[in-house]
Amino acid sequence: MWRRGEGEVLLYDLTSSYFEGEMEPNPKAKQGYSRDGRPDGLQVVIAQVVTTDGFPLADEVMNGNTIDSTTLSGFWDKIESTYGKAKRM
Repeated sequence: MWRRGEGEVLLYDLTSSYFEGEMEPNPKAKQGYSRDGRPDGLQVVIAQVVTTDGFPLADEVMNGNTIDSTTLSGFWDKIESTYGKAKRM
């Protein structure tokens, strides 16, 4: 059972941002699932973890063709290595 003070709730969200123009020099700009309805363009995926108060703890820009379901485990490892292990949800 979770009790106040024993754990921490973190919120995780993903979004994408597309580019107009040539982005060949940016190795993360790839075609992928577009949340902006622009599957024809290059994009990046942006991930962020925040506290319930909205305080950002970590963010990362990923390749534009990154599959959403593959991102959480790596981010979880990043949070634990930075802030230590805790009873988080």
